[in-house]
Amino acid sequence: MANEALHTRRTTLGLYRRLLRRIEPELVVVVVSYFRDTFIEACQRESIPVAELQHGLIFDHHFGYSYRGSRTKRVFPDYVLTFGDYWSQGIEYPIPDDHVISVGYPYLEEAIREYETGASTNQILFISQGTIGEDLSRLAVEVASHPDMGYDVVYKLHPGEYERWTEEYPWLADADLEVIDSSEPQLYSLFAESAAQVGVGSTAVFEGLAFDLETYIYDRPGSEALAPLAQNGAARMVSSADELVSSLGEETEPFDREYYFEPGAAENVCAVIDRLRTGE
Repeated sequence: MANEALHTRRTTLGLYRRLLRRIEPELVVVVVSYFRDTFIEACQRESIPVAELQHGLIFDHHFGYSYRGSRTKRVFPDYVLTFGDYWSQGIEYPIPDDHVISVGYPYLEEAIREYETGASTNQILFISQGTIGEDLSRLAVEVASHPDMGYDVVYKLHPGEYERWTEEYPWLADADLEVIDSSEPQLYSLFAESAAQVGVGSTAVFEGLAFDLETYIYDRPGSEALAPLAQNGAARMVSSADELVSSLGEETEPFDREYYFEPGAAENVCAVIDRLRTGE
């Protein structure tokens, strides 16, 4: 794996530099920077600033962003534009603090406006991921068949699971729940019509909270990324179907949407990119 990465760097670094010299950009904007190290190195060598737009979960154990103490990373974007202050604070990025800028999440903000008039139903939404799909799907089946369960259960698969869930989670097929194995209905539409959500380590859980969903985190490997939500009371950590069902409807602490998702996102992103581009 290391040999392959070094080979890729050796064969593409010069090409990237030639491309950048030809285009002469004032600013480069990337997502998922830890898969673009060679390109970012080329930008550095050509003295072109790089800004990364946050694409998903960032937490204090994320190998792509968190560099505690004396640890650092030389090839890294000059700026990180985050969804909000929650993502900007508490993480030791390998760049100065004032280079981590809260701008918001334009797509989410637009979706909330689009779906805010929708009426929620007595529905609980499970948000799957390939890494925890087996455990979470079994929990969903247990919840759906629980004698005290008064909610409709919807299991939303990750796109990477669409083609394989019938083989890997066959118990879902005969369960008393609805499986969503396509991009329609959209996730935000499901948020708008649901009353509660269950996840393990997905960024979508934060988005569901922005839709004011009652939120449960299934205690499995990977849930530590969402643990702060349970610690501040915005969500509950659960370890069984009994615990989840008995907790439904209980009051939690309010979710501070503006702390996690800076308002005015589209305008903020445009203004910050323009400022970084011009150096003003």
